Amino acid sequence: MTLVAKTGRLEIAENQRGLLIHLRGVEILVPETAGADGHFYQRFSITDTLSIPVSFEKREPGLKDLINPELARHVQSLEDRLAKKPQDEGVRRELAGAVSEKHRRLTFTFSSLTFPLIGACLCFLLERRNRLVPFFIGNVVVITLYYPLFIVGSYLGERGFLPWLSVALPNLALLALGGVLLRKVIRR
Repeated sequence: MTLVAKTGRLEIAENQRGLLIHLRGVEILVPETAGADGHFYQRFSITDTLSIPVSFEKREPGLKDLINPELARHVQSLEDRLAKKPQDEGVRRELAGAVSEKHRRLTFTFSSLTFPLIGACLCFLLERRNRLVPFFIGNVVVITLYYPLFIVGSYLGERGFLPWLSVALPNLALLALGGVLLRKVIRR
């Protein structure tokens, strides 16, 4: 969909949490398929002023918004609350999510070591003049191996299943694959 206006102006909302977009002489073009041979546009025209409110509401900060010292204090406070009430499942789930977030950050840090290991080994194993082949295969490995394992590990970690191991699973898999590939490179 395409929106075309002859004139327009932006205005900051009174509460300073949004914008008000005023457009005059607006045409809205909506694409539609006209058989197998092409497209045509369905056109709507608005001659009056069109006002569009855009709001930027504040949201509550989550675990991902906390910096590391704040996250560590949050984990400690949850552990203290759980020590007082060991049967509280809500606190236990929140603690598992916070610990999982803490280890998830470490996982991304260590991935800067495992990604190049795979890439370097692939460069040596795929002796081709085209540099894009190892790059492409390395990206396919990361997309098909690392991220699915990361999603599964994050899910398991947030459910309380050994968060440190669950979230480290993708790096361990890439490290194992890198070890196998490095062994092949050394044998050549």
